[in-house]
Amino acid sequence: GVTFHLRQLDMDAAGVPLVLHVEPGSALPQPSSAAQARVTFGDRIVGRWTPGRSQLEWTEAGGYRSLQGELGLRAMISIAEAIAGAEG
Repeated sequence: GVTFHLRQLDMDAAGVPLVLHVEPGSALPQPSSAAQARVTFGDRIVGRWTPGRSQLEWTEAGGYRSLQGELGLRAMISIAEAIAGAEG
């Protein structure tokens, strides 16, 4: 897999970057926390939101995707939809 650390250069002092991890695989890994929620976004993409880690995970096109950062669920879904749309 590959991990991308996404940040704006002028925002380094604002906090932790977004972390996008992509790897081959057609299933989500075992849950890392008991406090999780199933979410649906984009064109019927089903994912998993772990609020304690601020992590959104999903699978599509034969790959596992994980997006983690200090944003709320709504913002993370918006970013994930853009990623999914760009890959499709």
